[in-house]
Amino acid sequence: MPEVDSRQYLFAYLIRSLEDVPADFPIPVGDDGFRLGLLLPRDEPDWFGRSAYPTRILLLSGGAIVILPHPTMSEPVVRIPLQELLFVEAGHILLIGWLRFVEKESEHKLPYNTRSGRSVEEFLRILREEYLPEALDMSASGRACPAPTPHLDRRWSWLQCGARTPDPGRGEACLARLAPAPHPPRGRGRNDVVAAPSGPFGFGEPPDLKFRNAEYFELDAGERLLFRFFSPATKKIRRHWIFRWESRAPGDLVALTNRRVLWITDRVQERYSAYGTVTRFAPVGALVQLTCQRTDEDCALLVKFSSEASWSIPLPLERQAEAQRFAEEGRSVVR
Repeated sequence: MPEVDSRQYLFAYLIRSLEDVPADFPIPVGDDGFRLGLLLPRDEPDWFGRSAYPTRILLLSGGAIVILPHPTMSEPVVRIPLQELLFVEAGHILLIGWLRFVEKESEHKLPYNTRSGRSVEEFLRILREEYLPEALDMSASGRACPAPTPHLDRRWSWLQCGARTPDPGRGEACLARLAPAPHPPRGRGRNDVVAAPSGPFGFGEPPDLKFRNAEYFELDAGERLLFRFFSPATKKIRRHWIFRWESRAPGDLVALTNRRVLWITDRVQERYSAYGTVTRFAPVGALVQLTCQRTDEDCALLVKFSSEASWSIPLPLERQAEAQRFAEEGRSVVR
């Protein structure tokens, strides 16, 4: 590429060959097996020319994630072998987005502006192909949740310009046991409505619109949803004398697919976020413990992996029985 200061780039873009790397970024020697890259531009500078985070490049190469900071920064190059990656987190709140890669001894958080979300989603899709194992054998049980099917909500039709056509092989749509959608699919955007799932392998409440869509867009082609547990956001009201406080406890969706353990939440820094979601995933083969435990006030769903990493998901006490059933069924599949 021509000699251009990559700090002036405004949008993320995919690097499909090493020739697409900006000239001012040196490529580490000996990085064979290049698969894909992603340039994440810096935050827009303030009045004094300072940015909250620098321009970075992510490379998926040689069975590892390589994080390259801009050469003007003093940050070191980070290499994360996929076999040492415990789990991946991707979150967004309005225009604020971030990726987080968690290892045993460290973690790396990379913020970005969500106007570049399409490129980030494509990079994550290719990363999942490399990071997640082959699908579990479902021939014995054939059990799976019915499929969510997206279709256009007319109330949000003005947001659907350029919406992509639904992929019939994406996520649960590849299953033979499909839940009928109330209307034919007409588009695929973040505000499309997804048909409510039903069936014996969903635990807790049926996912609401926000979580149904988050789940649909997270699942890959050929990926099957085995079990799902959903605890919706709940309103809490506290009163003292004439004063009244209203707050919400975050919602959580935990799922087992034939490839991974998936946790989708609107819990950001332990607080409810109405306009954001956080997704975490890890290989399903790494799961060693799935239990529901009582805490001092409520209960928690504990998801523990062979790498000693774990997720502790706070739940209301009234969800304990359903969470326990989900844990028991989930353990029966991944044994």
